[in-house]
Amino acid sequence: MDASIELPDGWVDRTVLTYVGPDAGEGSPSLVVTRDELTPDITLGRYASMQDAAIRAGSCAGRLPGRTRRVPAAAARPPVG
Repeated sequence: MDASIELPDGWVDRTVLTYVGPDAGEGSPSLVVTRDELTPDITLGRYASMQDAAIRAGSCAGRLPGRTRRVPAAAARPPVG
């Protein structure tokens, strides 16, 4: 179903869609699609470069935000005794 609403003056649509794939034993892959309006002076290529720089600057050494590493259950348990 498609739906739309009229936003009040000054509001912007920053829709975020998240698609999640099946878990194949290593976690579920996901794809996040965001909506943003570009000003006439920003090309799609420049916008993509800005997003890439923001991801790299805001995360641990080249890892994407939200990326996690699985720890084997034995390693996650505190030592006994």
